[in-house]
Amino acid sequence: MSGQREELLHHLSRASEWLESALNGLTEEDISYKPQADKWSIHEIILHVTDFELALSYWIRDILAGGQPVIPLQAVDTEGWAKELHYSKLNVRAALDRFKLLRQANVESLQRITDGDWQRRASHPFLGEITLGELMKVQVDHISSHLKQIERNLAGKREEPAKLAGKR
Repeated sequence: MSGQREELLHHLSRASEWLESALNGLTEEDISYKPQADKWSIHEIILHVTDFELALSYWIRDILAGGQPVIPLQAVDTEGWAKELHYSKLNVRAALDRFKLLRQANVESLQRITDGDWQRRASHPFLGEITLGELMKVQVDHISSHLKQIERNLAGKREEPAKLAGKR
């Protein structure tokens, strides 16, 4: 197993822990805070990464089991899912538990495959042709970007009282 693959698997396996840590000590008000009407709350971010992990589970299995040289991946309508599945009304802790189970199953699948399987190709709806390994790197970056988004939300919430006081 290559060093890059080991590093990706390490990051993939730690994501649940990082998300859990990001939620530790937060109030419901913190979790539901939206920095802008068109931006996601921490609550919605957690639901998004959980649902996206479900889609990723399918993509991994499709790439590994598909008999074509390049497997087409179906696009995910993340905004539509958030709205139509009513993310804000769903239990964020239960969603995080689902994420943990899905991620664990995905990592276990990825740990068992060969280096050749890691190079299997798919056609990503936005990124074009991509290997399974490259897709996992995108997923590591995806979680990292949402962890940073959580930090920005919290910083914005902390700054909001000062902004309001300055407008008086």
